[in-house]
Amino acid sequence: MIQQNEVVIFGRAMLRTLIIGCLVAILIGVVSGTIFETTIFLVCLMPLRQYAGGFHLQSKLWCAVLSIAILLGNVLIIKYLQITNLAQILIVIIFATIILRYAPVDNSNNRLEVRVKQRFRFRTKMILGIECIVFFALFLLKLYKYSQILALVILLTGMLLLAGIIENLYYKIGDV
Repeated sequence: MIQQNEVVIFGRAMLRTLIIGCLVAILIGVVSGTIFETTIFLVCLMPLRQYAGGFHLQSKLWCAVLSIAILLGNVLIIKYLQITNLAQILIVIIFATIILRYAPVDNSNNRLEVRVKQRFRFRTKMILGIECIVFFALFLLKLYKYSQILALVILLTGMLLLAGIIENLYYKIGDV
């Protein structure tokens, strides 16, 4: 009974964190005038990041602060910069390769059993495959503003994966 109560408490805390994060993201999108682009970014990032894993902070507060900073940085890039076409293609090829090679990367907060790791690897490949297909479709349709969003999602996921690998090497965690 105690374990079930702990699970409920944990679930409520996670739900509260998710709701607050979504509200902050919507606020950032509204204030910056990029609500559609911000939504696309998050809808693409969240499932890929969930299954690919990578770097995680120990503190919920610092995690929230870093997540907001990363979102703000990406929103500013989306709004004010245009990544060149060649750079977009190189980002997707290089970082999709990194994700395919190393995902999922677990961490001290979330150790993955072999079966779970296999399932997460499969889901990561499926999500990444869909996102790469959508990226190249948008690119071929010359919708570079939107292909750039997917390139940023893949770049960020790959960078957090590499940071997670480095963290695991430093703390001698996992398979890496």
